[in-house]
Amino acid sequence: MFRNTDIIEFPDMESEEFLVWFLPNYQGDFNVAFLNDLYKLYYDEFDKEDEKQDFLNHYDFKNKTEIKNEISVVEKELKQNALENFYRLVRNGEVRIIKKK
Repeated sequence: MFRNTDIIEFPDMESEEFLVWFLPNYQGDFNVAFLNDLYKLYYDEFDKEDEKQDFLNHYDFKNKTEIKNEISVVEKELKQNALENFYRLVRNGEVRIIKKK
């Protein structure tokens, strides 16, 4: 794939790198931050208990299954947004795909 004048290997579409490349605002995207918090909740990795409680005050997850289901929904949405942006870039000629020989 060309990006500017550089040839860069296309990232795996199932990887976070794909999202980084093709979400219009990866670092500022609310859903990316929400997904990170969902993973923190799922794996009990919040640094501070008050941060965890603030998150739980806004979202009512009763068990790990509900959290995992929400993770799946958010990941699917992020991937869809990234794919749509990728196809827009290709369609507009802003990136070009070339095959390896």
